[in-house]
Amino acid sequence: MLLEFTVGNFRSFAEEQTFSMLPLKGASNVHQTGGAYYPEVMKIAALYGANGSGKSNLVNAIAEFREVVWSSGEWNSTRNLPYQPFIYDAELRQKPTKFEILLSIGDQVWRYGFSYNSKRIESEWLFCRPFSTNRENRVFERYFRAGKYIIMTSEALNPQKALLTKHTNDNQLFISKLDQFNEKETKDAFHWIVFGLRPIGNPDGFPRAMTADYCANLATRKAVVKFLNSVGIRVTDIFIETEETKFEGKDTIARILLNAGSEPILAHGEDDKITRYSIQFVNMDRNNKPIAIDFKEESSGTKNLFALAAAIMDSCSHGYTLIVDELNQSFHNAALRQIIKIFKNPEANPSGAQLIFTSHDTHLMNTLERDELWFADKQDDGATELFGLSDFAQIKKGGARREGAFGKQYLEGRYGALPETDILEAIRSLKTIEQANQ
Repeated sequence: MLLEFTVGNFRSFAEEQTFSMLPLKGASNVHQTGGAYYPEVMKIAALYGANGSGKSNLVNAIAEFREVVWSSGEWNSTRNLPYQPFIYDAELRQKPTKFEILLSIGDQVWRYGFSYNSKRIESEWLFCRPFSTNRENRVFERYFRAGKYIIMTSEALNPQKALLTKHTNDNQLFISKLDQFNEKETKDAFHWIVFGLRPIGNPDGFPRAMTADYCANLATRKAVVKFLNSVGIRVTDIFIETEETKFEGKDTIARILLNAGSEPILAHGEDDKITRYSIQFVNMDRNNKPIAIDFKEESSGTKNLFALAAAIMDSCSHGYTLIVDELNQSFHNAALRQIIKIFKNPEANPSGAQLIFTSHDTHLMNTLERDELWFADKQDDGATELFGLSDFAQIKKGGARREGAFGKQYLEGRYGALPETDILEAIRSLKTIEQANQ
């Protein structure tokens, strides 16, 4: 389970900002970790803020973090790291980006992070805190100093140290190379980051193909139909046809992706093939006869709920952390409330899966608790600040209660993170256009 994620000097994040799933005392809808140091963790978190405030950049940061962990072990030495520093500060443009994650896995808490620029990993660290001792132990630390790397490891990793020091490029993560060498000491942390973190910025691509892949199997197709029914989508069955295309080289993959249009596709790198899905929804007509409707004819909201179906079910089945940008794109807020209920319900979500999402739906805020609400606010210098509603309870006497009319209070400006609107500026803009057209 995700406990905290910290990001610094990445896109709109200048100084380090920490997003936390750790509640204050008295929070409901929590998952019990079984540990004394972090006994509870939230199942739900919603991030609000104005357009351009940096909400999406938190999702992007988690996705970038996961991608570098997953892929860097296979990069050659000439590849640049995806370095995107905060551009409105000349000093920060020369400093590394930093990511750090705090995880609860089984009976241990892991703290892992790294910093980097475009050419190399500047630092990397992994610590483990077993529930039994409650003491944080170093697994490894790696720092670039005076033209070379200094690496410190636990005794268990000492046999791998010299070998990995020799075979790890400057642009590769130590944890990624350890997994290539099948190192058991770091496997839990690596695998959870790669498989447990599920960031979704756009549901049209892989998420939709994942649900289509679910529908190719009878048992999981029935599960998708039941899920869609539960969120208000009228469908009795789903027909799936697949077409596989062999490819050779990245250029061919790029052409197939470019020409895919709105059809979901799924790339299988190991099998050198692209699977393309044609989808039809089946319903009953007035004569109680089945009629198939092409997926392209469905509404945007239905398409998005279909795309998210497998990701939601997969997360609840395995206890993953699902992070979705603009979760309720084009679909009714009643469907969003139903999805939140699924994650909160221990019977539907027995493994303690988490849902983190960005939204503009202020009505939904009134159904969430204080510890489930977060805000992104763009400062005057262009930097994003993250803060939870629980911060107001801590720093203000009589601050935000555990439950309340948070949507109304947010729109009243009591928590900040609202767009700055100016009707006079809009009028001036329109007059400028009129003058230009004269």
